[in-house]
Amino acid sequence: MKQTLLTLTLTLPAMAQLSPQPVPPPATQAERNLCAAVLIAEAGGEGRAGMSAVWEVVHQRVKDRRWPNTHAKVVKQRWQFSCLNGITDGRLVARAQRHPMWRHAWGITGAPPVTQQVHQSNHYHNNRIRKPYWAKGEEPVAIIGNHLFYRLP
Repeated sequence: MKQTLLTLTLTLPAMAQLSPQPVPPPATQAERNLCAAVLIAEAGGEGRAGMSAVWEVVHQRVKDRRWPNTHAKVVKQRWQFSCLNGITDGRLVARAQRHPMWRHAWGITGAPPVTQQVHQSNHYHNNRIRKPYWAKGEEPVAIIGNHLFYRLP
């Protein structure tokens, strides 16, 4: 009796979008400063855990082909990170550098996330605002501080 080995490959649509290449940290000091400033502005009041969670979302987007391929380009996308709406990058960085958590934020941006506390989320919002249109009907996969995190297809 002849046996045949059947190989079945299953792929998830979202997984097909992920880049197989490792994602390096921000390339320049200016890009790293901008990313750290975004972490401060978005979640500086929530300490390392909140800022690390936001960094995971940024990093997840960089890995996904649907978004730009650098951290700085991801955070600068129009209407994606509200802290950059109506303010220049330089002004946001200058303001963030005075925050007591600046050194922590800058340290977080120096490497890929070391945890997966938000389960590869690619979206989040503050729970103090009305639920955004993209979150309607979706359940958060994690809640950290005042932020709800989602993994959307």
